[in-house]
Amino acid sequence: MTSEYFNEKLPAEVLSKLASFRESGTFCDVIIEADSSSSTMSEPTAPTSIRAHKNVLAAVCPYFRDTLSSDSYVECKEIRVVVKDIDDKTLRLLVDYMYRGCLDIDEKNVRALFGAAKILRLDSVRSECSR
Repeated sequence: MTSEYFNEKLPAEVLSKLASFRESGTFCDVIIEADSSSSTMSEPTAPTSIRAHKNVLAAVCPYFRDTLSSDSYVECKEIRVVVKDIDDKTLRLLVDYMYRGCLDIDEKNVRALFGAAKILRLDSVRSECSR
């Protein structure tokens, strides 16, 4: 007799564990930096490094899937991706969203999130920002 076991908690547990790995830097294989120097911010700031897992980024975000699968990144030991026209705070919020599936949108960040979601091709976030 064959039966199929499905652990409905497993996807959430995996995502939660990956988020804790990211927070501790465990198994991270990509560094992301925001380059907002060409944006309308009054003063460009030094980029903050955001450590992450390329598999998570590629699974959730078409921008990172395309970028990380390009020839220039495939065989790199240390992968550093600079994302243009997105400020550090907004990029960090969106990377957190990719790991947690949750994003706080308010009147202070909605425009920046909408623009960043457009660049990163996160259609569900862009759609939510439009509401």
